[in-house]
Amino acid sequence: MLISIFNTSNTQDVIPTVLQGLQRLEAEYGNFEGVGVATLMDGRIQHQYTPGTGQDLLDLLQKQPISGHLGIAYMHQEGAKDDKNGPAVHFYMTEHLAVAYYGVTDIDNLSDIRDNLWALGYEFETKTNSELVLSFLQRYLDVPFSPIDAMKISAARLKGSFVMMALFAEPELLLAAGKYCPLQISVNGNLGYLGSDTKALSILSSPIMFVAEGNPVVLRPVTTALSIENDFYSF
Repeated sequence: MLISIFNTSNTQDVIPTVLQGLQRLEAEYGNFEGVGVATLMDGRIQHQYTPGTGQDLLDLLQKQPISGHLGIAYMHQEGAKDDKNGPAVHFYMTEHLAVAYYGVTDIDNLSDIRDNLWALGYEFETKTNSELVLSFLQRYLDVPFSPIDAMKISAARLKGSFVMMALFAEPELLLAAGKYCPLQISVNGNLGYLGSDTKALSILSSPIMFVAEGNPVVLRPVTTALSIENDFYSF
């Protein structure tokens, strides 16, 4: 399961919304075995993660608070596989970019992508799939392509079934795209929810709209309303 919860009002903080959403999901699905949240704060991506429950994350954020207007929340359910061993929730970040994706199947061409990135001089701190996907996206940003085009090309060239989300510090926006995997969005005033699990999303908000496969959803923070663009990009 992968849920992205975001609030685009410049006068409100996304973190309380994220925590409320996680609490509702945990009440429905049971305790998490790991939960994290990333948001934009002072021009940089900030992240908190705990290998525990939603309450553990709440306790951590009370001691080390973060705040922002866009964010990604992710969780590992009981029995979920870790980042090295196949389909699960994957997450990796730098100060300026965060990537989360839910893989229904393994990404088949990760080894080829790794070899190509090594040949171009990219280095990796970990051997996780999530860092590799982030580096692949970063490669197109370095060309340079715009974040939207970089997301479009990256998602198109990754071979598998997944939902991919990326949080950018500059420009400040969040992108999401699905490939052979359903992606839904629900908007309620200044609050919006994105996810790959219809049941989970229905717990958080309604109505739910399905995004056409391959159409990146572009989310931008504005002062009065939710800004969404998703009707003119396709793979």
